[in-house]
Order: sequence, then C-alpha cells, then structure tokens
Amino acid sequence: MVFTRGPAKKGNDDECGNGDAAELLMRVNADGSGETVLLRGREGKKPEERLCGFTNKQFTSDGRLLYFLTPGWATSGALHVYDFNAKAERFVVDASGLVVLSACKKEHKDRVAIQRHKYFVFGGSYDWYWLYDPRTKKEVGPLGEVDDKDLAKQTEQWCGG
Repeated sequence: MVFTRGPAKKGNDDECGNGDAAELLMRVNADGSGETVLLRGREGKKPEERLCGFTNKQFTSDGRLLYFLTPGWATSGALHVYDFNAKAERFVVDASGLVVLSACKKEHKDRVAIQRHKYFVFGGSYDWYWLYDPRTKKEVGPLGEVDDKDLAKQTEQWCGG
C-alpha cells in the first residue's frame, strides 16, 4: 500500500517543499509493518522536475510500477512513474488524469489512459483521454472525451469488455 505523508500545506497547492517541508511518498505492508519512504518531494525549476501532491496513485497489474500525478502546468499536471525494481522515479508526460489499464486481458494490459490538454490548429483547446504505451513510450491513439462519472464504464470498453 502507498500513501502520502507531509506537513500541512501553507498556501498554493502547486508549491512543493524541500527538506522538512517536503511531502513523502510512502509504502507500507498490508499488516502495517515495513513503512518505507519511496520518494521525498522536491521543488524544481521545471514542472516535470517537481515532486509533491502525489495524487491518483495507481499500480500496474504486477505491482512493479506505480503511476501518479503531481502539480505541473497551468492547464495540466505531470504524470510520473515509480519503478519498484529500479527504485527510481521518472517523468512520463503532461497529464490531468490517468487510468492504468491493469484489468485488461489482451494487448492493452498495463497501458495507461491519460487525459491530456491539447490545442486545435485553428484555436481553442480540448481535454481528451489518450492511450499511452509505457513500453514504447508513445501515444497509441485517442480515446476521446470522458466524463469522470463514466470513467469506470469507459475503462471496460477500452479493455475490450
């Protein structure tokens, strides 16, 4: 199980602290033993370098990877992944939402549906979900606009169910 621990926020939710003011991404065994710090929050000059506000934490089906969102840009957050085998974190892509398709049985198993803010060529913007393949580190294609209340039902369709 993973959880976030940190000092109470004093101000902007997008601000990350360092040192004693940093949030911690923690892991604990199901019985409450073995509490471990996975990541210590940090400030960063670029949004993809900042770590704090660890939200929307989701595991892949084998539990080896943990995806999560952090504050990012004005129109989007930042998607990161923590690899338990490598004991390392990396920035993946800008994203405002995510669904790890860990329940899929076929080719989409453990791919990630990410909500991204994009711009039309002739003006305006939209927020759609896109299928992302972490193995190739590429966007596979659009999944479309999804209302949060329909996300569970839509996830089944993305998996082919």
